[in-house]
Amino acid sequence: IKNIEICTDDVQILDGVQYFSSLESLKCNGSVWNGSLSSLSLSSNTALKYLSCSYNHLKALSIPSSIETLGCRFNYLSGLNLQACPNLKRLDCFGNNLEQLDLSGAAALEELICGMNAFSTLDVSCCPALKLLDLSDSPNLKTVYVAKGQRIETIIADNSIEFKYKQ
Repeated sequence: IKNIEICTDDVQILDGVQYFSSLESLKCNGSVWNGSLSSLSLSSNTALKYLSCSYNHLKALSIPSSIETLGCRFNYLSGLNLQACPNLKRLDCFGNNLEQLDLSGAAALEELICGMNAFSTLDVSCCPALKLLDLSDSPNLKTVYVAKGQRIETIIADNSIEFKYKQ
């Protein structure tokens, strides 16, 4: 089995998903505001490239280093460990409780949608491939650090954010 898609409106735990060693794509979203999934550990799913687990009650998320696309919008995540995600190209973590977002392990990142979180600073200087940066609905975000020469094609922001070069 390479793909699983499930609506999590009445599912709190995906027990056993770790045994699908060939799983490449997992969609376990709730319908808007109705997902019940509260726990998800996928670190042993080493073939997983695509994960969408939006509109749930996740407070923590364990993902494998093989992940390329991660959509976890509208959960209760206060942290997101991306230290070992060198293949991550697209991250949508909009609408969580993230107080910080360490992207140092995600150098291949091309799209970042991270608005409506609690962080006041964001460092994207370690993401040279970044093309899209969506910071919408981020009243707490004051400073974004970028690298000299970094070319982000599209930035979406609706408040005053100061962009600074990383020293």
